[in-house]
Amino acid sequence: MDYKIWIVSYFVSPPTYPVEVPKEEIESQACCWKTEETIWRHIGTVDSLEAARYLVENNEFSYKDSEDNVYYLECEPSDELFYSFAKIEYGDTVEYYDWYVLGKEHRYGRRIIRN
Repeated sequence: MDYKIWIVSYFVSPPTYPVEVPKEEIESQACCWKTEETIWRHIGTVDSLEAARYLVENNEFSYKDSEDNVYYLECEPSDELFYSFAKIEYGDTVEYYDWYVLGKEHRYGRRIIRN
C-alpha cells in the first residue's frame, strides 16, 4: 500500500480542521493567507505506515527501519516554509498531524484519523 505524505504551512492557508492556535500567530499570519482553502503540498510517498509516521512525527527526510530498509521523501519537509500541519493518506484513511497538539510526544502530534 502507498502512504502519501502532505504538508501545509499555517503561513500559507488556514488549517483544515479546528485547532487552537496562539492568538498572536493568527493575527500575524491571517493576512498572508493566499486563499481560505487549505493548500496541501505532496512531499512524498512511501510503502510503510511505520516509515510514514516516523517521517511526519519527527520532521525527517529519511528513515531506516529495523530491517535496514531506507525510505526517502521526494523533497525536504521544510524546504520552502515552516509547516504546521501534515497528513498521511492511505486507502480511505487520512491521519492528520499538527504542531499544536498538546502534550505531544513528537515534534508533530497525531490529532485525527478519518476513514
